[in-house]
Amino acid sequence: MLIDCLKQRKLALQLSSLKTKLPFYISQKLPSGELVKHDELAWKNVTNLVKEQDCRPALLYFIKIRSHLDDKEYYKIGITTLGVKERYEKSTQVEVLESVFTFKTELWKAAYLEYHFLREFRLYDGLASSLAQFRPEVRFSGYTEVVRSNSVTMISKFLGQLDSYNDLD
Repeated sequence: MLIDCLKQRKLALQLSSLKTKLPFYISQKLPSGELVKHDELAWKNVTNLVKEQDCRPALLYFIKIRSHLDDKEYYKIGITTLGVKERYEKSTQVEVLESVFTFKTELWKAAYLEYHFLREFRLYDGLASSLAQFRPEVRFSGYTEVVRSNSVTMISKFLGQLDSYNDLD
């Protein structure tokens, strides 16, 4: 019981440390109704990676893609333990048009960052219609990682401020 308590305390400290280094404030908005279960599973995955401190090398990436399923262009944030080119070279659904930004770090840090960038900038149904932007009508692998195209400059700026994450243990 004491060991579990210590593990929970350590996790809380790690999450707090990660949060203080985010380059933006986490908004208090609730996730979109369509992605609640997706976000719950993603957060569970993030906390498991943080607990384990999975230190495999990873890339947090921000790319512009074209979907071959609807022939539209989107911006997407994701993580990979491969390079971006390797991650998409065999895809039959999307092609990478531009690599906007990549950040090399450890997998547990990349997962935490991806989760929060997506929560802040993801394009979900209600928001998409108010911005007159389009969510992928045909779901391709990674469609839940599509972000608002009106935030490309802001996202790039915030991604450029992540070096302090590589100082975390």
